[in-house]
Amino acid sequence: METIRSIGASVCITMIVTGIFSILIPGKAMEKTVQMAVGLFFLASIVLPIANGDWKGFMSVQSTREEVSLPDLEQTVEQNMIELTQEQLCDQAKALLGAEGITAKQVSVTVHIDGDNSITITEILIVLPKEEVLNFPLAGQVIKDGFQIEPKIMLEGDG
Repeated sequence: METIRSIGASVCITMIVTGIFSILIPGKAMEKTVQMAVGLFFLASIVLPIANGDWKGFMSVQSTREEVSLPDLEQTVEQNMIELTQEQLCDQAKALLGAEGITAKQVSVTVHIDGDNSITITEILIVLPKEEVLNFPLAGQVIKDGFQIEPKIMLEGDG
């Protein structure tokens, strides 16, 4: 950061000095020579701080920050993907049950992301109200047909 400040200050000071020299150029005879000298001074003043700057430290700090934040970003993305998938699968399970006239008190789906980035449903839990006791087998069959996994079905109040 100090290197960037140094370059910025150098450019500002160089522009001020160059402007002053441009104003003080004597008559027409020396104008081209002085303009060339002022231009060379300006270019040298810009190039010198960049060439002498400590860019290794600047680049290593930046790359270290990226390395630290990248795993956190991957973990956050994976967690968000799991949460969204679980939410969508819960909604889909409720819709399947609702199409059969079954009202679920609670539906929860647990998923896992494998090493090859495939999503696997590990568990489906359905809590039915006591009034739905007769639909207990139908609810299990509907979910099994829809998701190809055997759900855990409980009645409300059961442990």
